[in-house]
Amino acid sequence: MMNLAAVHDVSSRLPRSYSPLTALRYRPNILFTGPRAFTEDDWTRIRVKDLGLYIACRTTRCKLPNVDPLTGTADRNEPGTTMRKYRIVDKESKSACLGIQAVPLDDGVLHVGDEIAVLETDQRD
Repeated sequence: MMNLAAVHDVSSRLPRSYSPLTALRYRPNILFTGPRAFTEDDWTRIRVKDLGLYIACRTTRCKLPNVDPLTGTADRNEPGTTMRKYRIVDKESKSACLGIQAVPLDDGVLHVGDEIAVLETDQRD
């Protein structure tokens, strides 16, 4: 899952010579809007309609976001270099994080426009 505000935050910190990034760079399964950037870092349990989700971890980023999915062109440095400057948020990892990985706790179906209710948070750092 990925917060669009977080994608915009990373994009705004890229060197000026770079075009703005879209969420497609990160290939999220679920994209959400609303909360400020990186609020999701502290989520541990959420509900989307009738579906409960446990937030298992933050998503560590490999070099795949450095490849533009529309052109197939790989950039040697960005957005990885920019993210490593301020998104290494887990003490046990040296990788930049962006997004969260969720595990369903119930059976359910998600729909475009469903609201996310944050049920539990935790400071993991």
